[in-house]
Amino acid sequence: MEKTLVFAKPDGTVRRYAGARLVKSLIDAGFSFDFFGQIKPDRKFFAERHYVQYSDKPFFRSTIQFVSSAPIVAMIVCGDGVISKVRTMLGPTMADKAPLDTLRGMYGLYAGVNLSHASDQESAEKEVKMWIDEVIALDTDKDYNKAARDYVAKYIDFPMIDTMRYRELIKTAIDKKIRLEDLKIDMFSLLKKESDFDDDTIQSVVEGALANIMS
Repeated sequence: MEKTLVFAKPDGTVRRYAGARLVKSLIDAGFSFDFFGQIKPDRKFFAERHYVQYSDKPFFRSTIQFVSSAPIVAMIVCGDGVISKVRTMLGPTMADKAPLDTLRGMYGLYAGVNLSHASDQESAEKEVKMWIDEVIALDTDKDYNKAARDYVAKYIDFPMIDTMRYRELIKTAIDKKIRLEDLKIDMFSLLKKESDFDDDTIQSVVEGALANIMS
């Protein structure tokens, strides 16, 4: 049975409904969980371990800023063909280009602010081991499948703002029809309606997400 690393990025945790839909989709697909939990890996781990292969890319710093801006929901997901199946469910990397019948197309905000990471065939085994060794504290007595179901039950009825509203606002700023500072205010207001995180965390996600999108 294959295993893969999946984590809901900060836009998928702060937007509670979107995160719940991601997890529900994995459950409904028949996958199981060897780990499930909301954690906050430090910036150094993302920069020097998880995303180190992109350290020479222009988007590297903004990606690290974004993924470390809030807690994530980390999952080790198991099942037959799980690696390719999860990536197909998520859809293409760029959220605004992803088909609307994929999770990123439905819930990713824009560009690389795309709801979730999922390992590919080449990286899955390495990432699962690295996260277990360095980030995840496995509890052999914990029922992680129940933890995933409980997460869905807790957040599936949270308010949701139509993803297209975010994309329209971001596109307006990209086209320089509104100021970036006004976009930050509008995005904070929208995210707050979808979240139970504190204001400082929501603001951090806004700053990180827009740094990533505009880079």
